[in-house]
Amino acid sequence: MSNTKIKYQIFISSTYLDLIEERQAVVEAVLNSNNIPAGMELFNSSSKSQWEIITQWINESDAVILLLGSSYGTIDSEENISYTEMEYNFAKSLGKPIYVFEMNKASTESAEKSKKLDEFKTKVKENRLISPNINDISELKSKVSQTLMQSVPSEIKENSGWIRVQDCGKNVKKLKKLDAIQRDLDTYDFLKEELYKIFMYVKTF
Repeated sequence: MSNTKIKYQIFISSTYLDLIEERQAVVEAVLNSNNIPAGMELFNSSSKSQWEIITQWINESDAVILLLGSSYGTIDSEENISYTEMEYNFAKSLGKPIYVFEMNKASTESAEKSKKLDEFKTKVKENRLISPNINDISELKSKVSQTLMQSVPSEIKENSGWIRVQDCGKNVKKLKKLDAIQRDLDTYDFLKEELYKIFMYVKTF
């Protein structure tokens, strides 16, 4: 079972228009590391609301990559924070590992949104898994790849990730064999105990 290649599902969270190329670079880095990217540009059409789909994907993902740029993003009218910040809050509430990559870009937002972006970045920087002041896509891709190889496997909860059906079949067979052996051992212990009782009973005559 130790040779089984586990693929992790990584949810990519960010604003979109200011980070189109950067998001694509992160998707490529995730794929190149033999893991599975998940993000809004990869969603199929659905009758569910956008937020329902997002929370479902985050819940099903093993970790989250948060990409910060020059935009705060669309603000939800009820929560009064951006969808990106809502995604971060939701992932954190689930205890998902969150890896933050901050591009070195000046804010393009209004004064109000710039303030919200700064506050969000301050909150996010409490997260120890952060790579700040990334200057270009090449550096971003390198840092994401390094994180996926070194940090993700050790941070993700046990029994997470995906394995191929073929490998799953092999592992199930091994588990069934181990289970059968354990049942035999349990039966042996039971019979040994019963024989000992009989032996002690016979000794009384």
